[in-house]
Amino acid sequence: MGDVVSVDVDEAQRLIRVKATGLFTDAAVIECSRKTRATPQFQNGYSVLLDLSGVTKAEVSSQVIVRLAQGAQKDRNRVAILTRDITAFGMARIYEMIADLNERRVRVYTDEQLAMEWLTR
Repeated sequence: MGDVVSVDVDEAQRLIRVKATGLFTDAAVIECSRKTRATPQFQNGYSVLLDLSGVTKAEVSSQVIVRLAQGAQKDRNRVAILTRDITAFGMARIYEMIADLNERRVRVYTDEQLAMEWLTR
């Protein structure tokens, strides 16, 4: 049973919804990044909701998180990471601290409503 990553674009809200389910591995993290960055909407500054609420287990290395976060430092998109898994939450916070040095673009949430309020304000 493999990782599942889906990407949907909500044009009305200028939002890219990325959803990962199942086992969240280094490969799944890289796939999330690749699929998101491949959308023209990402290049046009749409916000991103990375929904990890369907992740059953996170097995992600800090090296991959750090590498992707460093690569995202010049991005301008707002990114909300939604997770309830404690390991994924910790990794998401590491990503937040490295990717968003000015503390304005990336946030980690456990509540989808709060994440959406922040993304769409």
